[in-house]
Amino acid sequence: PLHEDERKCLRAAAQAQRQTGACIFVHPGREETAPRQILDELRSAGADLQRVVLAHLDRTVFNRDTLREIAETGAYLSYDLFGGYPSGYYPHNPAVNLLNDAGRVAEISWMIERGWTQQILISHDMAQAFRLAKWGGHGYHYILAEIVPQMRIRGISEEEIDQILVGNPRTLLTMVAPQDDPT
Repeated sequence: PLHEDERKCLRAAAQAQRQTGACIFVHPGREETAPRQILDELRSAGADLQRVVLAHLDRTVFNRDTLREIAETGAYLSYDLFGGYPSGYYPHNPAVNLLNDAGRVAEISWMIERGWTQQILISHDMAQAFRLAKWGGHGYHYILAEIVPQMRIRGISEEEIDQILVGNPRTLLTMVAPQDDPT
């Protein structure tokens, strides 16, 4: 469950969002209930959930009903472990078996079929040097070289790919008019 300090940070993020027009990017806990708890806290603090990103859903949410509930809030659904954990073993939560990249693409295809294309974000969690191509990792080119071709094979259109790779990040990263006076 969320710690009270985490709740305070989420409320502060909602206030900052209202005062600046920025988006909120959240790294949820590893329990499947964490994203809903976060969204509930942000909603009660007045955040615009359509400008909230929930990261790592591909390692957190495995129940499609839960994913549907999250999508219905308008929040962005981020699948951002492409290129990582190819065996499916996730040392941070050994109780789960992660999808491989083909499974992630299949889930994204399912989300597109539900009409959530404008809420999908993908990335490859390039947070450590060992993930760089220079050090033997999959590198920054991985999504364009490996994942986009898989998306095309699965029948995801060029328009949908462009929306996910360009349109959604552009919309999300564009500041909107503040809702509150920051003074």
